Amino acid sequence: MLELPNKFRLAIGSGTITSLAPVVIIYKDVRLGDEITEETESIYISTKEDVIDGHSCLPLLLDFPKISNALDLIDRNYKISNVSLSISNFIFNGNKFSDEIPAVLNAVCKVYYKCQGINKIEDSMLVYSGTIRRYKQSSDSVTLDLEDLTEQALTKEIPVTLIPDSEDFFKDDRGRPYPIAYGNLKNSPVIKKITI
Repeated sequence: MLELPNKFRLAIGSGTITSLAPVVIIYKDVRLGDEITEETESIYISTKEDVIDGHSCLPLLLDFPKISNALDLIDRNYKISNVSLSISNFIFNGNKFSDEIPAVLNAVCKVYYKCQGINKIEDSMLVYSGTIRRYKQSSDSVTLDLEDLTEQALTKEIPVTLIPDSEDFFKDDRGRPYPIAYGNLKNSPVIKKITI
């Protein structure tokens, strides 16, 4: 569930008149697990020129980010959520966005929504955090595909617990994973402990 910062909640009020703008922050050369500091070089992109936390937002975002997520309960499949960003590739301030591709590929990226009158990122609503996995480039635009951090966070070798390398266990069993059994089994595999 998304947590609304207090200033964001006050800015949208009852929700009848809302003017939201996306702010995308790309942390250049920052990979998953790296620390993000004040000195981290980043690119701020939005649909319009704006200033947030003293950083100028480049008005290169062509559309609101498209966030997709899927969960198939019947087949028990979970699709990693992803975001597609469409960014203008025309020359802006003497540079094309496509020149930044080597520094932003696999970089950490965050997508926020901000209201009118909010000028700090902590008062904006974080809607997505992920890494840039792929890009497509045409003559006038670049499409960045982001994936969330689920795959990296949930990737774990199973079983986790290994049989200790101790004299209490048979030599052939040491260092192997404990057997995992599911359901009601008549002849379940076990690890025998040596008792003297």
